[in-house]
Amino acid sequence: MNRFGALLIATILYAALLIPGTAHAMDIVQFDRMADTDQKAYLAHLIQGAQKALTDAGKPDQASRINKLFAEDQTGMTELMKNLATLRSDDVKNRADSPKDVRLTVEDAVSVTTRKAGVELPASFFGVGGSFRPKFPLKQ
Repeated sequence: MNRFGALLIATILYAALLIPGTAHAMDIVQFDRMADTDQKAYLAHLIQGAQKALTDAGKPDQASRINKLFAEDQTGMTELMKNLATLRSDDVKNRADSPKDVRLTVEDAVSVTTRKAGVELPASFFGVGGSFRPKFPLKQ
C-alpha cells in the first residue's frame, strides 16, 4: 500500500472512533453478504442520507452537488465502486495485521468519494445506515 493509502486508512479509522453513530455503519464484509438488490438499495439509502445530512446542516448547495455526482452524471457511482474496492482490500490487509481494529465501512467509502469531489459530509451522515433493513437473506 502506498503512503497516501496508508494515511487515508489511518484517517478513516481514527475518524470512525470519534464520530458518534459509527456503530450503525455497515462494515464492508456485511455489505458484501447482502443480495445485489439490497446492496443497490443501501447505496441509494446512503446517498439520500448524505443529501439530507447536508441539507439539515444548512448546506443545500453541497446536497445538490451530491445529487449531481451520483444521479445526474453517474461519475460518483463509478468512483464509489473504485473506493469501495480499495477499502475492501485495505480492510482485509488491516484485519490480518490488527484483528481488533475497527472495520472499514460502506459509509467510509461514500465519505471518501464525496471528499474527493469536494464535499465533506457532516458527522450526522455516519448514522443514516442504521435505519436500513435488507429485504433478502444474507449470502453465506
